[in-house]
Amino acid sequence: MAFIVPGVPRGIDRITTDVQRHLRIVFFGTPKFAVPALRLLVTRGWPVAMVVTAPDKPVGRRAVMTHSPVYDAAMELGIPIRTPVNLRDETLAMEFSELRPDVCIVAAYGR
Repeated sequence: MAFIVPGVPRGIDRITTDVQRHLRIVFFGTPKFAVPALRLLVTRGWPVAMVVTAPDKPVGRRAVMTHSPVYDAAMELGIPIRTPVNLRDETLAMEFSELRPDVCIVAAYGR
């Protein structure tokens, strides 16, 4: 599937589909606000190779450790998830260099 944009020449759809198949996308997001963007990418056929989100944090009076909404959505969609404490994490840097993403999409990551 390709995005159809009014006023764009028809052949661009084919080009977009070819490009889409070969991309490696990393999605950065944490809150509920970012979940629709992640779901839209996946339902439109864009290959999200990895999701980076904030680590679990205590929520509520009892401080129950809770995943971020993006973490839950990525689990549901079967996408690999990383939760680094900060972006200078060596393990994340190694995975990033091995993955060699073409595009990083950030939606309310906040780090």
